[in-house]
Amino acid sequence: MYGAPNVGGYDRALTIFSPQGDLFQVMYAKEAVKRGGLAVAIRYKDGIVFGTKHQFVSKLLTPESFRKIFQIEDNIVISYSGMVGDARHLLTFAREKAEEYRLVYGTEIPLNELIKEVSAVVQLYTQYGGVRPYGVSLMIGGVTDHTTKLAEISPDGGATVGAKAWAIGEKAEAVKSHLEKNYKENMSFEDAVKLLFDAMTASEEKKKGLDLGLLEIAVLDRKKGGYKEFKPEEVSKLMGKK
Repeated sequence: MYGAPNVGGYDRALTIFSPQGDLFQVMYAKEAVKRGGLAVAIRYKDGIVFGTKHQFVSKLLTPESFRKIFQIEDNIVISYSGMVGDARHLLTFAREKAEEYRLVYGTEIPLNELIKEVSAVVQLYTQYGGVRPYGVSLMIGGVTDHTTKLAEISPDGGATVGAKAWAIGEKAEAVKSHLEKNYKENMSFEDAVKLLFDAMTASEEKKKGLDLGLLEIAVLDRKKGGYKEFKPEEVSKLMGKK
């Protein structure tokens, strides 16, 4: 097996490293994320705005059946890119951990604690034979009375990175490049929304443009009533279109 010139000898089991130090099953999981629908999140002065783009395979499908932004707690939201089934399993796990914490301590789970719990179970599925890594990345954001926090939990061992603005999924690199050039500290909600749309548009072909009907937009704001999902007609208004 180890003398094989191709990758076949190293991707038959999760626990076998290649000579380059790679776990091919983890690499395949990361590739599943890259092929998933685009998800973007941006921190601003009072909260976080989330945006995702759906990948429809048929015009007969309804947009509401493709939700990719979920509220976990009053002050915590998760969006994802990658395999839907894997995402739903981790979302259920996150909700269960949040509920357990509330039952024991009588308050909402701290964001750092929830990130630690979810990243630990993701990491667990990269070190044992007979299982495969989760083919999904999560963007998890939360707000408190004084701060906002945004992080990604990726399939490669549950690695966690904090961010001011981030993107995962299809054409995420083009979006992150736009965010790096245009992100500013303590932006207003309006400026954050504009940057979100501009960044997502940067991932599209110029002739094609951004299809508003494929977007899901939500905001978590500590001063404007917490979590809010925007309806399709509200998305158009946010972009200044009617």
